Amino acid sequence: RKEDILQAEAAFKSAEKDYKRMKDLLTTQTVTQKQFDDAEARYISAQQTYDKLVTGLRKDEVTAIRARRDQAAAQADQLRKKVRDCYVLAPSVGTITLRAVEPGELVGLGTNLVRITYLDKVKLTIYVNEEQISKIHLGQKAAVAIDSGQKFEGKVIYKSPVAEFTPKNVQTKEERTKLVFGVKILIENPGGTLSPGIPADATVSLTDTATN
Repeated sequence: RKEDILQAEAAFKSAEKDYKRMKDLLTTQTVTQKQFDDAEARYISAQQTYDKLVTGLRKDEVTAIRARRDQAAAQADQLRKKVRDCYVLAPSVGTITLRAVEPGELVGLGTNLVRITYLDKVKLTIYVNEEQISKIHLGQKAAVAIDSGQKFEGKVIYKSPVAEFTPKNVQTKEERTKLVFGVKILIENPGGTLSPGIPADATVSLTDTATN
């Protein structure tokens, strides 16, 4: 800046004047050698500062400054990353249905913190026998009811191609020994009434051909 150059020029001229005066006084031994050396050092330093501002920095000095700038920028990026890493962000929208750790608890890399469930749409799995599976079709509507009496509308989105034994959570031993096919029903749940684990019954019309 122009102001910096003017200040450096004034300091240089003042140091030059002191240096010349000290040089004359040294010949008459009016000042000590140290006083002269100090004046000379100030003069040389002021001259270098002034020359740099007038002619610009040397190439190696510019390179060094740029290197320090890049290093500072890299350190700033690392600090910003550390700050970002202090926040836990959900990968998608949803509702926390399980918290695996408590606030303030120390956890390791890869530890599950919470379970996030998307409740706007939920899935219900029902099990049907071999005769029934052939009469249920993808996209078919299903009527779903829960124990409170509330009813919902869903549609069939999956039919298992492989038979399996009825899962253990089915109530009776007789039912658990049967081979069945799993059918998944997608249910609209905008109010969040349905939650994982709530028992429900589904009614699906059995037809020989698919209907929309």
